[in-house]
Amino acid sequence: MKKTNDSSKLDQLVTVSMLKYKLGYSQAQISKMLGVSTMTVSRMLDAAIDQGIVKISVKTSIDDDEELSQEIKAKYKLRDALIVRTNPYEDVVTRLAKATAFYLDLSICRGDVLGVAAGRTLSQVMPYMTLPAIGRDKQHFEVVQLQGGYTSMGDRNPTISIINFANRFGIEGHLLQHPMYASSPEAAKVIHEHYMADMEKLWKKCTLLVSGVGIWGPHCFQREEKLLGEDDLNELKEAGALGDLFGRWFDTNGNYLDCCCNQRVVSIPPRIQKFIPRRILVSYGEEKLQAIDVVLAHGMMNIFISDEDTAKQLLRNP
Repeated sequence: MKKTNDSSKLDQLVTVSMLKYKLGYSQAQISKMLGVSTMTVSRMLDAAIDQGIVKISVKTSIDDDEELSQEIKAKYKLRDALIVRTNPYEDVVTRLAKATAFYLDLSICRGDVLGVAAGRTLSQVMPYMTLPAIGRDKQHFEVVQLQGGYTSMGDRNPTISIINFANRFGIEGHLLQHPMYASSPEAAKVIHEHYMADMEKLWKKCTLLVSGVGIWGPHCFQREEKLLGEDDLNELKEAGALGDLFGRWFDTNGNYLDCCCNQRVVSIPPRIQKFIPRRILVSYGEEKLQAIDVVLAHGMMNIFISDEDTAKQLLRNP
């Protein structure tokens, strides 16, 4: 093709784009029609995308709000955010489970090690996951427990979640076979000093983790599962506890408390957690707004998956 002015070049890009994306011609067919090489057609299609003539939209299985996602990402300086729209015909938990599964399926690759916390997140997400990038060879993906378990066999127990996840996908799972809270700070120290060396090596291998955030209050997870007594909970209240990550309690300034409960917890320490590249928080709801805000604002987690109502309330906060 002969050199033309800018207007003519633009017309050519539009023509090639129409032939390809509207009329469905292949690059080989377009090259014959226009008398140019397929390489030239390929470059023109790339240029059409670069110049905004062609905009690619991918329809996914989840109904996410891209604008809200970007606003949340910008406000908290996150690595990524995924905000799903409200749907009156589907509950929030299901929508977030599908969104988290979608995000994990896109994110997890061969060689990744996924860290999992207590709570229902993994058990709710698991039915929707397929791990497409891993393929049949599952030996190149591992999942590891980030905090101790407890005696209940419910779906909030991280030990049960890890076992079910590993069995479902035929992957290697690493269990933390200690209670979430030791009987005393001294007992926790013994566990960490004598039994946790191998676990810490696994935690340091984690490339991503997924967790919710707990909150102090009447429906506190640790109270419902009888992991902490009333004396412990009262101590946390007096110390100014707002919420917890991996069983470790923090205040409204994002500082972990110097309290007996935190001295007894058996879980991944902040000094390791903060260096895991992708730290995914999945949480929603008005009662958790302040805890979510603190976790994101202080960089404790750097990827956020939630619903639009929660996102809008977070954006309204100063």
